[in-house]
Amino acid sequence: MARLLTVWCLVCLCAPAWAQPELLSDELERSLKQRLDRNPQDASAWRMLGQLRLQSEDWAGARDAFRATLQQDRHSVAAYYGLAQAAARLGDYAEAHAAVQMVLELAPDSEYAVMSLDLLATLPAGSEVLPTNYQIRTFDGSDLDPLLADPADDFVWNDRISIRLDLGSQYNSNVGLAPSSRELATDGLSSAQGLASATIKWYILDHERLRFGPIFDSDFTLNEGSFQRYNLQSYRPGGFVEGCLDWGERRLKPRLSYLFTHDEFDGDTFGNRHTLVASLGSVWTPAHTSTAYWSIDNNHILNDGVSPELTSQDGWSNTLGVVHDFTRPQSMFRLWRLGVDFQNADTVGSTYRYVAGSVYGQHILVLPKRVQLTLRGGFTYRDYYDFTLEPSRNTRIWRAGGELRKYLNHGFSLALVAQYDRFDSDNDLFTTERFLTGGLASWEY
Repeated sequence: MARLLTVWCLVCLCAPAWAQPELLSDELERSLKQRLDRNPQDASAWRMLGQLRLQSEDWAGARDAFRATLQQDRHSVAAYYGLAQAAARLGDYAEAHAAVQMVLELAPDSEYAVMSLDLLATLPAGSEVLPTNYQIRTFDGSDLDPLLADPADDFVWNDRISIRLDLGSQYNSNVGLAPSSRELATDGLSSAQGLASATIKWYILDHERLRFGPIFDSDFTLNEGSFQRYNLQSYRPGGFVEGCLDWGERRLKPRLSYLFTHDEFDGDTFGNRHTLVASLGSVWTPAHTSTAYWSIDNNHILNDGVSPELTSQDGWSNTLGVVHDFTRPQSMFRLWRLGVDFQNADTVGSTYRYVAGSVYGQHILVLPKRVQLTLRGGFTYRDYYDFTLEPSRNTRIWRAGGELRKYLNHGFSLALVAQYDRFDSDNDLFTTERFLTGGLASWEY
């Protein structure tokens, strides 16, 4: 029976135009569905159904059929090539790229490989980027403060509860890369965004030289209607313990914190992350503080992609770095910060494994009338050592940004913010950029 159905498929697919191809196609699809009802694990039937839907330009149906094929047969080169065609038609260039990569991995000398490379050449330059920054901890001078101990040269802690709320809006030239450290998807998706965030720390124990308690951070973005799929909800509960010790003429500030991150896009879970950060600050003088830090993250992204051994972003990452702060509380040049760190991402999918090095800086300038200007920038080089296609996707990441903030009474402040990110790679599929500009209203307690 299976052999007769295969012959019938070939006859129908090759039938001349006068043979009413729509009727033949419908009949063939019914036959294949009946076969799959009897045996849902029939990879050959799923593959033929995908080919049939490609011919009828049912791109979404073809993608579903080829995905089902690959669930049963992870080595079907024909299914990977069909999936690449369907995904490209649907504008899902990341999946198309991953499927092409699997064709080249499994059958580099085949006709499918030649056709896949031809298909790859038709994809828009810069149409898709997944720099694996979304799920990997990064530091650029802007996100260190919640993780490091207060470098002040005394034993006086802040208030027992600390709250910060932000509300604002911005223009984002690439919402697929938003918010600030979450590189997710594509170029050409500019949108106005609404922003909100909250940070809460509660020092349950507030001893002279030791304190600990829970922390909670969150971020929310709201995009224009056509980009609702990028509406973000990020929740990060956790806890910390930190101390203050004398060491000769120096003062040491150790800190250990844990965060659990849960991220959703448009109400659907994107992934979860566990993060443990250890840091040790050394107060050399009232003006000079150095801090060494180590972050270890375990990431679980819900969608492992078309072929997890290549496309899964699950796995471990480590970041090891040191930052030096030069502070002058009574000067208009309030802070100079310079830091370096090194990172590795050991993901399940070989496409996303990398080692990287970064250098970053930050400067705070205090202006008259309680106005503060913060400037920051950084550079990162990532070596994706297991990426097999040519050209290489090794990436140079440039970041520059600033904030002009006016402090009002009772903890309120207003800010204008701007940031530019550039991802440069020899592989055009992984080259993109983003520009953000907008305003924020903040309240701190």
